[in-house]
This record gives sequence, C-alpha cells and structure tokens, in this order.
Amino acid sequence: MNLPHNWELDSGIQVLDRLPDPVVDGYVQASARIAWHITPAVEVSLSGYNLLAAYRVETVEPGTAPLDVQPAHGSGRTATR
Repeated sequence: MNLPHNWELDSGIQVLDRLPDPVVDGYVQASARIAWHITPAVEVSLSGYNLLAAYRVETVEPGTAPLDVQPAHGSGRTATR
C-alpha cells in the first residue's frame, strides 16, 4: 500500500494446512514491511517475518520423531528429539 510522503506499507497472512504423512501441524504466519523511498533509487525498509510465533515445525523426515523446539534462554533456540 502506498502511503503519503514516499512511504510504503506491506503486510501478509499465510495459512498452511496440516501435513498428513509425516504429521506436521498446520500454522498461520504473518509478515509486515514498512519502507521509505528517500529517492527513486534509494529505499530504507524494516521487515518482520513469522510475527505470530517464535518457531514452527515445517517438515520432518519420515520415520523420525518431530523435533521438540523450545525457546532457549537468551537469543537462541534449542532443538531435541
């Protein structure tokens, strides 16, 4: 969406259905972006992705247990089987 004074705003919602085999739960994700066009050739933007959850499982290898992903203390994440 074009806004006044050379600003632009974009957002999106994506809905993904559950996978049956291997089983992966469905999820909803959102993203947003705001940009300022300083000149026709120069843009400064800020984008955010996966704004509704800290993590998600997208796929697992057949025959393996899904990863149990939990936020770690600090800035990382841990994954265990």
